[in-house]
This record gives sequence, structure tokens and C-alpha cells, in this order.
Amino acid sequence: MLRLNRCWLALCLWAAPAIAIAQAAPEPLVVVELYTSQGCNACPPADAFIGQLSRRPDVLVLGLHVDYWDYLGWKDAFADHRHTERQQAYARGFGQRGVYTPQVVVAGRSQHMGSAKDGILATIEEDKARPELRLAVRLRRLDDLLLVQIGAGAYQGDGTIWLFAYQQRATIEIKRGENAGRSMTYHNVVRGMRNLGMWRGQEMEIAVQMDDLFRDQRDGCAVVVQQGMLGPVLGAAKLEPGRRR
Repeated sequence: MLRLNRCWLALCLWAAPAIAIAQAAPEPLVVVELYTSQGCNACPPADAFIGQLSRRPDVLVLGLHVDYWDYLGWKDAFADHRHTERQQAYARGFGQRGVYTPQVVVAGRSQHMGSAKDGILATIEEDKARPELRLAVRLRRLDDLLLVQIGAGAYQGDGTIWLFAYQQRATIEIKRGENAGRSMTYHNVVRGMRNLGMWRGQEMEIAVQMDDLFRDQRDGCAVVVQQGMLGPVLGAAKLEPGRRR
């Protein structure tokens, strides 16, 4: 996987009027992370379901391909060990003994098997009904910069700011392994992930160089703010120039 390099470092940070951020922010997004693998024969139905969810304007889907099934005969073209580490960190937080695919994490709060469609949909609706700690997050382009605006919030603590670059749609011909002979289409495939630093309760704006953001078929980006390191999601926003599904 191509990784975000050092030019993704935040260039500057300054105060921005909280009311302006709040007024400009889009509707809140529910973040749905799918942990999947091209080498997992149980994953295709979950991949298809996540593709359907990616069309919803109130949901941010992130497809994170893990690498622990690569030994089965097919190396996942989108696998990144950092995705595996992120899933393992969630597992520790949820009190699980290990990781599996397909797994869906909704809003950083709860996890489901990828086949549990009803439970996933219900959890999305539950999260939409919890506006009390929601942060206003907005993304916009300014020349060669991505401006990340985050409002003040009621949450009493720090939050980690995650930046994702993704490919909205990717089709792969799988030639070996458990899914040999299948043509698979994936949605919002994460191709880069970076920790942009901490949000500490105040409104803020970060400017990020976009040199690497929309290259190598990456055509979407998102910012997710989570309690602590990988806790419940406080706020999220996405930017998809030339949206396609």
C-alpha cells in the first residue's frame, strides 16, 4: 500500500470562530469501519453491504483491508499492517481475545460481525440519536491545501484526529486463495491513514498539504475525531471531489 508521507504533516494551526465552523458543517456522519480481506471467503457479502452503505449521505464508510489472511495464497492488494493494528486496538478496547473478518465497527462504540446487517443498521440509527457530544467537523479545499475545521465540544477530554485517504471504488480480479476466480468490487478502500494530532476541546483549524491526497486513484478523504486514541467518534467529515459510485 502507498503510504502518506511527511508532506501530510499539518502546516499550521490557528483559532477559527466556532460559530462559523458550526454553521458551515454538514450533517453529522456515522462512521462505519469494515475490516475485510480479499483472502477471506466470508467477506464478499459484507463488502457488498458496505458498498450499499457508502451511498448514504449520513454514513462515512471506511474499508480497511487487513494482512493476516495473506498467507492463504492471495496477498490482498490493499492490505496494510496498520489496519490490522487498528483492529487489534479495537479488540482490546471491546474486550475481545482476537480479531476476525469481516468485522464492522460503528462509531468507534460497538462491533458487529459483517453479516449482522440488522444490528449494524440499528446501531447507525442509535448513534444518530446521540447528538450531545457531537463535534462540528468540516473539510474544504483552498488551492493546494486541505483545511480541517473542528469546533469546540462538550466532551471533557482529548481526542485524536485521524486523516484517511480512500478510493471510492476499486475492482480486483482475485486469482488465488479462498476467493479465486471472483471479481470483487470494494468501496471506500482506505489507501492512506495518518494521525494528525490531538483535539483538546477548543475550536481549531489545520491546514494539510494535498500533494499526496488525491493520487494513485485516491478520490476521497475523511477526518475522524475519536475520544482518546480509538474511542467513540466525536465527529467526522468527508470530501469526495467528483463523487462516483
